[in-house]
Amino acid sequence: MTVWWVANAVYLLVVVPIVVVLLTLLLRAALRVSRHADELAEAGAALVPGVDGLGDALGHTAERAQAVGTELERYGNALDRLV
Repeated sequence: MTVWWVANAVYLLVVVPIVVVLLTLLLRAALRVSRHADELAEAGAALVPGVDGLGDALGHTAERAQAVGTELERYGNALDRLV
């Protein structure tokens, strides 16, 4: 029976404080992650106005890329005729 009381005392004086400290550290880390996630969400929301017109610009870029491809093909064909 004495061993039982000693084991309970060790549990209360050693194990429980260690668990409390570890859980506190885990909670602090989780709160820091949450705060940083909120900051990232705010920064992402601030970027939205800057990329709203990007779809139109990408459409224009795709058209220009097609035109360059066509001109490059014509240039290649002209080189083939010269050689």
